[in-house]
Amino acid sequence: MYCVPFYKIVETSSSGNQIQKIVVFLSRGGTALMEGLSLEEIPSFCQENGFVVKQQFQKDSTIFLEINPKKTDISSFYNFEEAYKSLNECWRTFIWVTSDKQDSWNVNHLFKTTPFYPILFEIALVV
Repeated sequence: MYCVPFYKIVETSSSGNQIQKIVVFLSRGGTALMEGLSLEEIPSFCQENGFVVKQQFQKDSTIFLEINPKKTDISSFYNFEEAYKSLNECWRTFIWVTSDKQDSWNVNHLFKTTPFYPILFEIALVV
C-alpha cells in the first residue's frame, strides 16, 4: 500500500487561475512514493514523524494523509533540493493550476508522463 502525506497552499491569480502549491512527502530523495505501510501502521508512522493529520482518505491502494503544516515541524525534514540523489525522505513541491479553461498555462501537462500525475490529480481535488 502507498502512503502519501501532503499539504497544499492555494492562491488565485489575477487571471482567475487557481494555483495550488502541492507539497508531498516522498522517499528515495523525492523520487518515489512511500510504500509498504498498512492501515494499522499509519498512526505510528504519523506519530514517529510528528505529522498532525487534518484528514485521511484512501483511493485504491493509496492512503492520502493531508498534513497540517502549521502544527507539523516541516523544517525538520529534508526538502527536495537537499535530498535529491540520496535515499532520504523529503518534502517535494509541485505546482498545479486549475481554471475554467482546464490547464490554460500547460503546467499540469508536464506531469502527465510522470508517475506522480495520478497522485497530484487526486490531491488537487481535495477541498
